[in-house]
Amino acid sequence: MKKQFPRDPDVLLQLLTQQQNQNVEQEKHNAEQQALIIKLMAQIEQMQQRMDKLLHMLYGTKSEKSPKKKSKESDDANKPVLPTNKASANTPKTKNGRSPLSADLPRVRQKHDIPEDKRYCNGCHTKLHGMGKVITEQLSFKPAEFFVTEHIRYKYACRCCQQVYTAELPPQPIDKGLADAGVLTEVTLNKYQDALPLYRQQQRFLRHGIELPRSTLCDWVSQVALAFEPIVMSMKQDTLIPGKRIFTDDTTVPVLDKDKKGKAHTGRLWVYVGGGLIKPLCAIYDYTPTRSKSAPKRFLKGFTGFLQADAYPGYDELYKTGDIIEIACWAHARRGFADIVKITKKPSLANKAIDFIAELYAVEKTIKHLSPLERKYYRRKHSKTILKRFHSWLIRRKRKTLPKSPVGKAIRYALNHWRALCNYLRDGILEIDNNTSERAIKPLVIGRKNYLFAGSHEGAKRAAIIYSIIETCKLNGINAWDYMNDVLKRLPTTLNKDIKTLYPYNWAPKKQ
Repeated sequence: MKKQFPRDPDVLLQLLTQQQNQNVEQEKHNAEQQALIIKLMAQIEQMQQRMDKLLHMLYGTKSEKSPKKKSKESDDANKPVLPTNKASANTPKTKNGRSPLSADLPRVRQKHDIPEDKRYCNGCHTKLHGMGKVITEQLSFKPAEFFVTEHIRYKYACRCCQQVYTAELPPQPIDKGLADAGVLTEVTLNKYQDALPLYRQQQRFLRHGIELPRSTLCDWVSQVALAFEPIVMSMKQDTLIPGKRIFTDDTTVPVLDKDKKGKAHTGRLWVYVGGGLIKPLCAIYDYTPTRSKSAPKRFLKGFTGFLQADAYPGYDELYKTGDIIEIACWAHARRGFADIVKITKKPSLANKAIDFIAELYAVEKTIKHLSPLERKYYRRKHSKTILKRFHSWLIRRKRKTLPKSPVGKAIRYALNHWRALCNYLRDGILEIDNNTSERAIKPLVIGRKNYLFAGSHEGAKRAAIIYSIIETCKLNGINAWDYMNDVLKRLPTTLNKDIKTLYPYNWAPKKQ
């Protein structure tokens, strides 16, 4: 039976209007439901990625290196390449492929010979004759040796006026102190370079039959820091060279607070690395009780040049005048995408972003040994093109990506800091990332895990001084023990005007 429609036009129009309204309401409801589904799916995806990230933090690898793509080119690259350098080709190797032990190590010879009564051939019983020797090298060790230095000072007297004269004791790092420069250096480096707390060093001394209170070891470290403080304060001027660049980073350091009844206060240790062109020369550490923006502002007062740092808002005020130019870190920008790749099994937008950044780093690998001017023009020719393509890709993907999703956050981080991320193209002395300062921060993090906290704010300041000396030695390829041991002997007789000769990068050991 066919449906009967009313013939009255007004009734028909009313029914059509109702139907249209219902359709509009239904479409609106459907759109709302669709939006809710998309929102819930995004939340589920975000929660899944967070859970995967937490699981990866617990059980996964820490490296940010992306897995290498297998291809014919990579297979060819993995094939062994014959050495072209004659020196490297002629480097002697042992039978098992190990490099020989250093020729600078002392040798102790142990001779092994066949007994006289066994120097006969097992086959024909003919007496054997000598035909040379075989030398097998083995790395050996004996515990560190402590010894006592006796300073014998001769005395003289005047028979007329009965005055007594005694030969003077050579100037010492600690006046009338028990430890010489070698012991002071060993204790200090054990704590700050090797992250060995003083209580463990105390146990080590006991194994050698030497009983030392921990308070004595603490006083020794304090005296060493005070001795090197003038050098570190003076080196700061070499770090703040106008027109050059400084790498900076910071990390937390727990400090015991007497006012809080033994509870730890969270202070900050900042590092400022600079002073050179491509190779940095100075690493100056600065302790502050808080992470206030006044800390870098105070340290960098009067500096003009490039500051390579993370996106900490406390630096923003430094960039307002234009005297200091912000150089952002591509390693930080990459990290947001790398975290997604590590926890996601299937390819995603993050993989494409990392491919773009890998192209930028490939350019850096090519220009690593070029002069600053050559680096600048090579980057402008190659890196600039990559950055333009990457920026266009980020803009397109931003429109199609949820802002609060992990990949959306990574994209927006890169776009929000794009200008600063591209500023490394401005000068060949600049680097693509801030890894220089992050490497300088790493020893502090390792040390913090071992000695747990600084005893006071003054103790944290002393730690900053010692770290400044150790890391500056590392940057310049200097053995920190040789340097500190020698300089501790020289400091008591060095005038303030000659303090520059004792900077690690100006230091020359005394000829024996």
